[in-house]
Amino acid sequence: MKILVLGNGLISTATAATAVERSNTVVLVSRTAKASDHDLERRGVELVRSKSGLFWRDAHIAAANSEVVVSALGVASLALVENQPEKYVNETREILHNLTQMVHTNSELRLIVITSGGTVYGDTPREGASEEFSTNPVSHYGFLNSHIEDFLLSSPAGIEGRIHCLRVANPYGISRTGVRSRSFADAALVSALDGTPLTVFGDGEQIRDFIHIGDVATLIAGCVEIQSELPPVLNIGTGIGHSLNEVTTLIEHHTGRRIGILNEARRPFDVQVNVLNSRQVFSMVGHIPRLLHDGLADYAASTAKGKSRETE
Repeated sequence: MKILVLGNGLISTATAATAVERSNTVVLVSRTAKASDHDLERRGVELVRSKSGLFWRDAHIAAANSEVVVSALGVASLALVENQPEKYVNETREILHNLTQMVHTNSELRLIVITSGGTVYGDTPREGASEEFSTNPVSHYGFLNSHIEDFLLSSPAGIEGRIHCLRVANPYGISRTGVRSRSFADAALVSALDGTPLTVFGDGEQIRDFIHIGDVATLIAGCVEIQSELPPVLNIGTGIGHSLNEVTTLIEHHTGRRIGILNEARRPFDVQVNVLNSRQVFSMVGHIPRLLHDGLADYAASTAKGKSRETE
């Protein structure tokens, strides 16, 4: 299958590396140069490094020869969007314009867009929100992701069933190409290994669905390869919630180091419970993500080993 991946962030690079490993032809168009670019090329991903202002031109050229486009563009930090909502609204307009133009120009093209399931749903039941659960965003970021879904799925290509939105939970870990997540779990691990304090907004009892980036990439690549009957919306999570306090306790256990916590006031745009019922995608792709305990154990061991090499 000919797959075009847009952007070279965590989810984009992890998906590209996994997809090419599964014998697909993968082209990745990036806006900026990163250290992971060389690893992608070594794995067999064709990398198009766009010059300033030419990203969408290069993306449209690549899309004309692709079967599927995977876009994780616009999935910025929650805090960044809350601080500068106008900036990201304008960026989102540009993204939506170009993505819809791609699928309009190429009537055979399918589009898979990565959105943030956590912010779209708002608070969820502890047992997890299914794809049919009502969306209730409580932040600018959540409203923005919800708007992306509504706009794309109500477009002509969306009505035809050629656009799909994958709602990803909280990815953690380092991708195969060396890109590190910026989730709470990653921040906690860095704090443990470096001995630096960890900022927690609230009392740490907030519940989140943490999923390893390797499992995210496997599930997304599996969705890409499904030729028909892929639903318009799918959750990509584990379906198991863990509090932030549980995460720090697990990391302390796996590293043997204490984490100093700095508690600050809870932010108004943070939800208390967010878990994604993802049984549908597990069944369709045939992959169940690793448990958080196991994922953090591997992550802590590999990160500690990397740090020890740096000091040798």
